[in-house]
Amino acid sequence: MKRKGIIIALTLMSIGFALVTATLTINGVINLGFDAEDFDVYFSDAYLNEEQHKEFITQDGKNITFQTTLKSINERSILKYEVMNNSKQYDAEVTISCTPENDELLTITNNIDSTTITAQSKKEGNLTITLKKSVVEDISKDINCQLTINAIERTSKEEQQEASTYSFGGILMNSDETPIANSKVIVYSKVPHEVTTDENGYLYVEGLDRGSHEIYYVNGEVDASDKEAVKEAALASGNITTSYTSTEIKLNNGYEIKDVSVGKTSELIIASLETDVIDKKIVNGNTVTFPISGEYSNILCESEELPIEVNEEQVTIDNVNKSTKCYLSNDIYQTANKLKDEYERGFIKVLKNISGTNALRFHKETTMDIDGHEVKINYAVDAGIASYANLTLKDSRGTGKIINETMDAIAIGSPNITINTSVNIEAERSALRIYTGGINSVINVNGGNLKCTNVKNGEEGCVFASKTNEEIILNNVSIDAQNYFGSANGGGKITLNSGTIKCNYGISVEKNSVFNMNGGKIEAQETAIKTYGTTTITNGELSSINNYTIENIGTLNLNGQNATFSENGEYQNGIYLYGEGPNHATIHSHVGNVIINGGTIIHGDSKASEVTWRQHSLRLDKGSATINGGYFESKAKLVEDVKSGSIYLNEQVGTVNIKNVEVKNKLFINHNSANQTGPIVNICSGNIDIIRITQYAKLIYRQNDLQLGQIISHDGTDYHNVLISDDLTCE
Repeated sequence: MKRKGIIIALTLMSIGFALVTATLTINGVINLGFDAEDFDVYFSDAYLNEEQHKEFITQDGKNITFQTTLKSINERSILKYEVMNNSKQYDAEVTISCTPENDELLTITNNIDSTTITAQSKKEGNLTITLKKSVVEDISKDINCQLTINAIERTSKEEQQEASTYSFGGILMNSDETPIANSKVIVYSKVPHEVTTDENGYLYVEGLDRGSHEIYYVNGEVDASDKEAVKEAALASGNITTSYTSTEIKLNNGYEIKDVSVGKTSELIIASLETDVIDKKIVNGNTVTFPISGEYSNILCESEELPIEVNEEQVTIDNVNKSTKCYLSNDIYQTANKLKDEYERGFIKVLKNISGTNALRFHKETTMDIDGHEVKINYAVDAGIASYANLTLKDSRGTGKIINETMDAIAIGSPNITINTSVNIEAERSALRIYTGGINSVINVNGGNLKCTNVKNGEEGCVFASKTNEEIILNNVSIDAQNYFGSANGGGKITLNSGTIKCNYGISVEKNSVFNMNGGKIEAQETAIKTYGTTTITNGELSSINNYTIENIGTLNLNGQNATFSENGEYQNGIYLYGEGPNHATIHSHVGNVIINGGTIIHGDSKASEVTWRQHSLRLDKGSATINGGYFESKAKLVEDVKSGSIYLNEQVGTVNIKNVEVKNKLFINHNSANQTGPIVNICSGNIDIIRITQYAKLIYRQNDLQLGQIISHDGTDYHNVLISDDLTCE
């Protein structure tokens, strides 16, 4: 036989205020300064049979509603409740009444710790319902209990012990559950809190006192300090207590606030996730999980990088700190705006492939992990992604890409910015570009792959620094530049420390600009480096197939060691320059200064059917040069009546000092017969196969320190322009 029971519905357990409280103005007590707004008494907690159920408490804190079932004789249900007197100027006197007082089936007792609750304190009460006898059929019983509260005057004001550390958030909606965007909500605490819902109806209020608070949704402009005016302008109103736990706040006139979260924020870890809702969670540990529904493309957290896992059902965030807030979105542009307007800095994790045609701009310090996904921003006017604050780009999986198929991929748009990137980047033009006023802006590339498909000319490269104090630093990077690899312009600086660069043309170093190469490899079809500014190479490998490897019109420094190679001929370390360009030297300095302290410089076009006078490892046309070391070799065929040779010094070169060199093939010193001028060449030490010197050039060398195979004069017999001097110094 099925056991029968009695279902007891406590349809209303309420806090009411005695007539004297509600009508003090009628009794004239208003003249005594009664503060009706200060008199704040509400239910703050509820337990049924030892289990906490704050959801039983209504949003204004004045009622408790619950249901319980009793089946056995003497079986009891105990509702333990907590009453808070949040007033500062009034104590509260409590009287209790329940109906029905006596029942043939039930015994009802309701008592409270004390009939007086002092200001800023709380008391506990117990409602006990006991089944006196069994029932033969299911029965429902309604019980109503009321706590009537009278205000008691005090001679002193009791200050609140807790700071203003409560907050709540939610979505303001109308009766058909449509979010109400860009509208004003005023919440009254110690001071009025005025907020505006965002485009999705979100609102968030913090800094609330403990206790009850009135909420007003108002139309138009109204002074929040004028409460009567606010009430008159209100489209809807309601109240909430800081102990409220439900997810909905009912306002009058059919309005409500949904997806509500209320909590105390001081001395607790608070994690918040904003999606279609605002959800603010208090957690006891360092991991928090938020339930969600649907797919999202990215998540933003106001912090450094956090371990985040996202699927269609939940977001799990680990290592949350004192106050961690996050924003989950399907719109990367909205995320960037959220970061700009509401966050101090942010960590963004990309959750799926993203595409767009508008510029994506970051205005706050940001770390973005594309996490193996594709971020395609085809912005045709300028860079797809631009940073106006420090930006770190990474790819935890290493399989993603940042792409702009129409213009530049990533650019710096403000001074004092660093972009750290280790991702794959593809662009129609520059992959990385700085276009600030030139005040200490830096792009650090620490790994990853860059690909640029159509850089138009040498003024813009796959990497592009354009002003003084702008620098791009390349570490362990792979670059596929189908046209120009790089451009340092207007005083900009590019540094290659490691990595491999394959390009048609290499880097253009404009006047007052700098290129430093401390390692890595540049493989160019045409000129690898063209420098009008200053280029310094300390280590690395460069080659050109069809043109100069280095073309100098500025200052060129080779400040490293000769290259070393493995047993099978593979490059290992040092400076190694190699060229095969027909009629083009490996290094060709048209004008300017050349300083070579070491390096292996080779022209390798040994298969040329016709030897010409430009197939040199080093050619100097004009300017000055100091060569303090290095290995120079041209593999072109030796023809005596042709201006060939490993090193070629042309007629307008000034003084050239040489020591500690090894020259295979020939050193050719030319002259200008019309002006009867030529270079002055001082050789202190080294090993040179052949020196050919023409009529008006001048050669001075130290015989004891120079291993010299042969000197050939301009006509084979006249050596008046060759001097031997053991006193020669080549400092």
